[in-house]
Amino acid sequence: MEVKKFFDFINSLDDLNLIIDEVYVFIDNESDDQSINKVDNVGEIEKVIFKVKDFYIVFSVNYDDNAMAVEVVKDFQKGALASVFIKDFMGLKGYALGSFYDIVNTNGFSDGLKITFYDPLITGSRHFFSSLTFFSSYSGLMYEFRDYGIDRYF
Repeated sequence: MEVKKFFDFINSLDDLNLIIDEVYVFIDNESDDQSINKVDNVGEIEKVIFKVKDFYIVFSVNYDDNAMAVEVVKDFQKGALASVFIKDFMGLKGYALGSFYDIVNTNGFSDGLKITFYDPLITGSRHFFSSLTFFSSYSGLMYEFRDYGIDRYF
């Protein structure tokens, strides 16, 4: 699914209170653990899946055009991918998906996606939790977590 179609899906929902129930992070079995830098909150992975309400949001790379891919599915098959535990991703359970920002290159392809997360239990302007940026590359899905900076003001 193209990122624009994902945005259309999100906008069609009646209830935008999208709290993450489960998080799955997958790496390719041929990858080694060195591609994930757990200290700097950056790394390279195959897929990230958030379970929200009664559906799953799957973030990955479309290798045909090296673009960001987002799918919404009712169920998913683990397949040949190895699941890994990354503390920062697992820490997103219970937080709400906030704003989504498409990162588009000069050719019109979605090279990435920025997502903000909020604490649904806190009201007012201090409920920002963090932001996650995905970038697509031919070797996988790159990511970076931030809990400070301009993202607080989006």
